[in-house]
Amino acid sequence: MKSNLGLRLGLQYLSQNQNVTDEGFTLTELIITVIIAGIVTSIAVPGWANFVNQQRINVAKDVAFASIRNAQSQAMQTRSNHRASFRTLAVDGEPQIQFAIHPASLTYTDSNTDGIYDTNDSDGIVWENLESGVELDTETAIDSARTSGRTSTIGSSIVYFVEFNFKGFVSGQLGRVVFQGADTNASAQRCIVMSSLIGAMRSDRDKGCDS
Repeated sequence: MKSNLGLRLGLQYLSQNQNVTDEGFTLTELIITVIIAGIVTSIAVPGWANFVNQQRINVAKDVAFASIRNAQSQAMQTRSNHRASFRTLAVDGEPQIQFAIHPASLTYTDSNTDGIYDTNDSDGIVWENLESGVELDTETAIDSARTSGRTSTIGSSIVYFVEFNFKGFVSGQLGRVVFQGADTNASAQRCIVMSSLIGAMRSDRDKGCDS
C-alpha cells in the first residue's frame, strides 16, 4: 500500500509541475546566458589567438635555427663558404618569409630579367617558405644584400644572411634574426642570436631579443 501511495503521489507531483518543465528558459535567463557566453568568448578568443601566434613564431624560429646550423654544417663538409639566407615577399598582401641554404658564391639576382625577384630566377638558390603569419622584425641585424629585382608590392627586396667559412666560423658581422607575428597587435618575439665569431648561436625570446 505504501508503495502504491508513493507512486500515486509521484505521478500527481509530475502532473502538477508539467507546466513548469514545458515553459523552458525565460527571456531573462536567455539574456543572462548570452551575456555570460559573450564575456567568456571575449576572454578566451584573444588568449587563443595569442597562443596560435606564439606557436607560429616558435615554428618559424626553430626552422630558421635548423637552417643556419645546416648551412654551417655544409660549409665544413664542402670546405667552402655557405649561407643561410632569409627574405620577405608579399603574398596576397601578406608578408611571407622565405629561407635558403646555398653556397656563398651564388648571388641574389633577377637572372631572368622579368623584373620580379622570385623562384623562377635561375641563380641556383632554392627558396622555401617559413611559417605563414610571421615576419622579420625591424630589429633583425645581420649581413644583408639588397637585390636588384623589384616587385610592385614590396619594391627592393633585402636578403638577410648568415655566412660560415670552411671552419664553421661566422664570415661576417655578428647579429640576430628576429621573428614576430604579422599581426601588428602581437608583441611576442623569438630570435636567433649569432653570439660569437666561432659560430656559436643561441635562441631567445621577447626582451632577450633586444640586446
